[in-house]
Amino acid sequence: MHCIYQETSFLMPNTGQGNADVWHKQIIDLMTDGKNQEGIQYLFKKDFSQQLPESALIKLRAATLPDALRPTEKRVEFACGADIKLKLRLCTTRRKKQVVSGKEKTVESFISPSDEGFVDFLSAMLSNNGFELKEIISTSELVVEPIKKTKGGRSFVPWCDVHFTATVNNEESASVAYIKGIGRKKVFGTGMLEVISE
Repeated sequence: MHCIYQETSFLMPNTGQGNADVWHKQIIDLMTDGKNQEGIQYLFKKDFSQQLPESALIKLRAATLPDALRPTEKRVEFACGADIKLKLRLCTTRRKKQVVSGKEKTVESFISPSDEGFVDFLSAMLSNNGFELKEIISTSELVVEPIKKTKGGRSFVPWCDVHFTATVNNEESASVAYIKGIGRKKVFGTGMLEVISE
């Protein structure tokens, strides 16, 4: 099954470093021509370089992107039973319900790539999205990025980059995951899968 999508890459000034919400708002502005409309389906990933510390390289992906962003149409093929090498910027937030002072609350925690349960966590994420994990090739260190919201309060986006081999077990789910992403907090720059070329 061919997964067809649009993608673009560009440099942005590194004004949002240390605040994931600033990056989110800047990307929304680009996607909506400054109208700041929420609810748009897209993925983005930002990377920094020591050679260009004042800039961030942004990769932006969606089923369709605005023409002003000069997107390129791309495709990737997912075939049931095929093994594929991928990398993923994975949000490692876990949520579970707990009873606190007699009331049920949803409590967030996060898992690190060095934790014993990380393989199971990644495996469950992939299995919900059309893939079966075969092998983890490498992981980056955990990054915990703050989200400073304008109305006060603060939360965090914990993420790591994972390189792995997986088997496609549902072509349609894999295609949707490639365009819409995997995991939580995708609007803050996580969830993007990328095929690793041989």
